Amino acid sequence: MDHIGKLFNLEGHSMPEWFQVPFVNFKAHCEPLPEAGVVYGCQDLFGLTHLRGSDPDTFCKVLQSWFYFGLLREFFPIEFNIDDFKKVSDGHQVVSSECLLRYCSLYSGDRKRHIHLHDCLEFVKTWTDEIDLDCPLESSNSLLGPITIPDSIVHQKSRLIIASIKVLLETMFEYLRLSCSDRCTGKSKVQDVLTSRVNRVLTNLFYPGDSLQGINYDTVPSATVSGGQKRPVYGSVPASFFFGILLNNGWCRRHLTRMKHELNSTCLYILASRDSELVISQKGNQMECSASVCQQDENAGDTGPKHSFHCYGGSLNINCKPVQVDTRKLESIYEDSKSTSIPIVSFADGEATIEESRDQKYFAVSHVWSEGLGNASSNSIHSCQLQDLAGLIEPGRRGNSSQDSWGPMKFWLDTLCIPKASGRSSPDREALEASAIKSIDWAFASAHCVLIRDLTIQNPSLPFSSLDPLLQIMHLYNMRWLSRCWTLAEAISAWKIKITVDGKTQSLSDLIIDVGSSFAQRYSLASEPQSSTATSFRNELMSSVFRSFVSPFDVFIDSKDGHQDIIATWNALLQRSTKKASDVPTILAIANAISLKNVVDCKEKTMAVQMKLVLNAFRRLPAAFLFQDGPKIHEPFNRWVPAEPSYSGGSARNQRILPRSTYGVITDNIESTVLTYAEGKAVGPLQSSKSSPVYLFKGPLPQSFYLEVQGQSQFFFVEMTHQIQNHNQDNEYCLILSSVAGLNGPSISTAFCATVMKMTETESKLLVTWETVAQVRKVAQETPGGLRSRALYNTSVYVSCGKSFKIHYHSRT
Repeated sequence: MDHIGKLFNLEGHSMPEWFQVPFVNFKAHCEPLPEAGVVYGCQDLFGLTHLRGSDPDTFCKVLQSWFYFGLLREFFPIEFNIDDFKKVSDGHQVVSSECLLRYCSLYSGDRKRHIHLHDCLEFVKTWTDEIDLDCPLESSNSLLGPITIPDSIVHQKSRLIIASIKVLLETMFEYLRLSCSDRCTGKSKVQDVLTSRVNRVLTNLFYPGDSLQGINYDTVPSATVSGGQKRPVYGSVPASFFFGILLNNGWCRRHLTRMKHELNSTCLYILASRDSELVISQKGNQMECSASVCQQDENAGDTGPKHSFHCYGGSLNINCKPVQVDTRKLESIYEDSKSTSIPIVSFADGEATIEESRDQKYFAVSHVWSEGLGNASSNSIHSCQLQDLAGLIEPGRRGNSSQDSWGPMKFWLDTLCIPKASGRSSPDREALEASAIKSIDWAFASAHCVLIRDLTIQNPSLPFSSLDPLLQIMHLYNMRWLSRCWTLAEAISAWKIKITVDGKTQSLSDLIIDVGSSFAQRYSLASEPQSSTATSFRNELMSSVFRSFVSPFDVFIDSKDGHQDIIATWNALLQRSTKKASDVPTILAIANAISLKNVVDCKEKTMAVQMKLVLNAFRRLPAAFLFQDGPKIHEPFNRWVPAEPSYSGGSARNQRILPRSTYGVITDNIESTVLTYAEGKAVGPLQSSKSSPVYLFKGPLPQSFYLEVQGQSQFFFVEMTHQIQNHNQDNEYCLILSSVAGLNGPSISTAFCATVMKMTETESKLLVTWETVAQVRKVAQETPGGLRSRALYNTSVYVSCGKSFKIHYHSRT
């Protein structure tokens, strides 16, 4: 991992001792990767995991020899010298990858070799992901689990070795992408030796061989990143070793869960290396936080407003009093149905009054409640917080000719401008709240400027502007402002969004650009006497790290350039949290520029119904929405509603919607979509194909069963989430895989099982009712008592969402 440490000068920052990967002396280091499985006696995954429990020391040797040095030998069969990858530190031999970038500068390969090496990387990634599943963030049912790291030194050593393998994998994936020219992407007509190798090694567990043959090399896989660039995204699971270290250092488990979906092992290695230099609120006493709930956010505002930093100097400033706005005036503005104004705060001489916005220029403040401005019981905050807000807004007013810099300061803040309606009857309170919620997007869209208030980078004890740019991007990534659902909607609504740092107010995008420029200047290698390929690769590695840390900002920066879409906003929402599940449809509507009127005013205020109103605004939806576990399984009229993000008191699963995946490499340019229709009709069609057939078979169905595909040597084991009721032997069912490219993963694939209601004679169209989600995996051989199925390769599948539907069927199509 120290090739990354050298790139980012991590060696000069008191690197923790536990980041030194021990060199495990093992005679099989010299065995080629294809034969290594036989030498080690681990020809399937079970054998390797069994070795971890029965002989952990040998397990560590096998890991490092097979997956680290074996992978290096595959890439550099002539140049590889194991002595180049080890050194002595404190009297012990440790693994050193400092020479890796030099090795990469010597690499050359043709099209077939690139394909072979890509398959090798996928092969090692599959294994390491499987054996690294005991992440301290996870348990069998959710991301909630024990946070203790096993006491076994050998076990920690194996985790560290796996972490080093994953960092190596990410480096080599990046280099292979950079060095592969267009002529290297043609599909090989010769079966690669790796296919047979994977079949042999994994024969007792699963069969990815067919998938490897089916990889489409005719197009270069890519995914969108900021700046209009394209780059591949590899679905590797970050190393659990780094999460264990960060948990032990007191990081919030909810925040680490977000990192699990957004950062790779390389970024986590860098972050953990400089952890002691980070001044953020997600560190400290966070032991009560779970993977889905941060206690600071959960309890925010419940005990009233907090004082600012300036009010704490050993004892609380007793002269600092709460400032209450006129709630009657606040409510009257929302009660006036003819008014198009919203309430704003006018602040001068320590007094805060409520006015109508009319044509006045005002600032809107975007913040998270847990940083002191939240108040669940009244429309008031402490005067010290108002003074802090004045200090935040004043630099923005200096350059704003539309506001008299000597006049009252005008701003919108949810704590003061959304009425609590205490003491009112329930109908009145709900109507008042609904009126306020319907105007939230307008409050931010019509503001002269939206100002971010975040104490991570506005902490008085943090000299942000003078920090190393690597620390700057890590502080930006760890802004608590990025962790909440409502701030996503506020940022997307804003036409101008700025942030004040060290007394200077600038647009958020300009701040990221400035930090990026400083980052490039600090770590640029353009002047080094290296070959152009090596220099380009080093700069690309560093650029990749920068893009990963600032990627959470893309979702609202891109929205101003017309690049926003439902998948981007949905995935961003999944990594954020909110106390109320009922907020999610509203936030999703705001984030996709959908009118809130129908969502807020609907009579049945359940999340499923409101979510359907939002999704009905789209003529098309990504097909991936159909395969998200959630309310649709249990609500007959909402079977196509996607899963909800995690929220307080709920058990919903975070399921990130990914574009089409080709065995680990995600692409965004060929994502399938489905048409959407109004309530009581259908969603579809989903198109089956040769690579993604629909499997048709007859019941009755047990909850789990084996399925044989007629005319093929394919066998599946299907396990449904819920058993289908009221079925008989004459019912016909279909199994539809969630992967657009079919069952192309090495492990379990998500699918759904449906009842066939109507079918054309030519089987070109199906109307089905969603029954339940199913987990499907390939098995090695036929099992007695299994069901027989037929594969349909050119069929349009419509999913019924209600009782009435009209889809035109013809006897011949």
